[in-house]
Amino acid sequence: MMSSTIRAIFFFVISLYLVVSKCNGEGYERAPNCAQNICPAYTVVFSNKEFEIRNYTKALWVHTKATTSYELATTKYFEILSSYYDGKNDHNMKIKKTYPILVVVENSTYTLYFYLPQPFAPRPVTPGAVEIDELPRRQYAAVRRFDGKISDDVIKAEVDALKQSLQTSPYKRPPPFADFMVATYNSPADVTDRVNEVFLWFD
Repeated sequence: MMSSTIRAIFFFVISLYLVVSKCNGEGYERAPNCAQNICPAYTVVFSNKEFEIRNYTKALWVHTKATTSYELATTKYFEILSSYYDGKNDHNMKIKKTYPILVVVENSTYTLYFYLPQPFAPRPVTPGAVEIDELPRRQYAAVRRFDGKISDDVIKAEVDALKQSLQTSPYKRPPPFADFMVATYNSPADVTDRVNEVFLWFD
């Protein structure tokens, strides 16, 4: 007869297997550009074929001023942040490229963010052009991955699809999610093999 200790170990192993399978069985693979570049760390706490629930560690991000469209945020303001990373800061310090390129959408405005992979943040040469912030502001993110070119219409469709997936999951949230984020793990110049994600945050 199986002893109580062995039985307890057996059920613990089975339970652990089920938890790991639930979290990782249908989860997203790490974005390819994160193999050669620095990306923020996160923990997957739930995953299925339609979305993941992630927990990110707070970190520093640099960002530009808010603008009125995704396209403007990732063209004009992309160049401003790229210049900051290329050494246009008060220490003339070049910062290694990071991903994802993040756009925070709040109250119909779009703000571009780059991940800062170090605790020290050099000040920009032009005050106000680039600012430092700490993200995330909430504990968990529901994340949906998609490919292809990003536009305002595509963003809306992907956010709506993520909201719909959440309504039939253990992570059903009361609507609406007014604010969200869009992440891409590619340069704006890349036209193929794009990896994009939308984020809805909650506590």
